[in-house]
Amino acid sequence: MKKYLFLSLLFLMVSATNKEEIVGYWELYKIEKLSTDLTKNKRSKFINFKSDGKLEGGRIGEKPNKFGGWELKKDNNILVISGDVNDAGNYTVESLSLDQMILFKDSVRIFLDRGRK
Repeated sequence: MKKYLFLSLLFLMVSATNKEEIVGYWELYKIEKLSTDLTKNKRSKFINFKSDGKLEGGRIGEKPNKFGGWELKKDNNILVISGDVNDAGNYTVESLSLDQMILFKDSVRIFLDRGRK
């Protein structure tokens, strides 16, 4: 019985990311490449994932200047971002909670948390 309870809890902990968990306003607070912090300005950028699959982003306190789309591939926790050439691509969702998300692409780890918008 304990074995099944443990397996059930384990399954819940590693279940696929839900689209609804990503929707909302996020602020970028840290960027790492190969464990080296590349963050120039703390909390200078934001991204807003909308429920209709569109996104917008830019500098915090300014109007959005980047636009595109997004899609979550639930089977493997891949966040596909389209739009601006520099930011487009497939990002692995390494971690996601109510207030923090960590994305990974091309040896770069991106740390975001729920903004105060």
